[in-house]
Amino acid sequence: MTDRLQTDAYGRVVRNGRVLDAPVHVDGYDRDGRRQVAEDLPHGVSPDDLLRSHGWDPVRPVAAERDLGDPHGIVLTYVVDRREDGPLPLTWSPVAVDEGIVLDPARPPLVRTRVAAYAVVHGPRGVLLTVNSERTNAHGTYGLPGGGVEPGEDPEAAVVREVWEETGQDIYRPRLVAVLSQHWIGLSPKGILEDFQAVRLVYGAELQRTQDLVVHDTGGTTEAAEWVPHARLSAIPLAPAWAGVRDHLGDETDRPA
Repeated sequence: MTDRLQTDAYGRVVRNGRVLDAPVHVDGYDRDGRRQVAEDLPHGVSPDDLLRSHGWDPVRPVAAERDLGDPHGIVLTYVVDRREDGPLPLTWSPVAVDEGIVLDPARPPLVRTRVAAYAVVHGPRGVLLTVNSERTNAHGTYGLPGGGVEPGEDPEAAVVREVWEETGQDIYRPRLVAVLSQHWIGLSPKGILEDFQAVRLVYGAELQRTQDLVVHDTGGTTEAAEWVPHARLSAIPLAPAWAGVRDHLGDETDRPA
């Protein structure tokens, strides 16, 4: 079956009648609980940079929730502090292009924003990680278990579902610890050229009990799941997308409360 790609009235990408994009709205609240920023996230801009452009430094993300006004949208909520130096204007840099891609002005890439939820899970044998499959451009490297938030799905429910699909482990009490953003042009696993922004929600989560590792979502971007001992974390090859997450792995004593 050939994929039928369209855009809807809101500019979101639709494949075979299914909305793929998740519009992102960013709210920033000061320490007194007053909302200081309420903005839609422009494509290619990180939530942190958006907040700084309005004169507020992100302290920490506190929630990622469905947008009640748009079942496909996600609202990110941050605690923010006022910037002493005032707003930091957004700067636009050239977008990274995957190796081997030759851009054709007559055939521009599909513009997409994808929100996905991932978990840092500690267990008796270390940290739960996944190995990227040949369907990715980082085969053999490691990353966090997780994946895309479905339209209308709560991000916390998504991370519980995705961890089970990719590793066979049941988790609970997910708590948002970081939001990562990456923007590049490359081929999707389906071979479609995309101008792609990944907004990755990183949760800390508790393990209900250790079970056999099983990749239920076969044929996807996950080849295997492993418990990686804390002593090996500094030596394993993390996928480039996860270069900024190593500090969140830590050991069990470093887990956020």
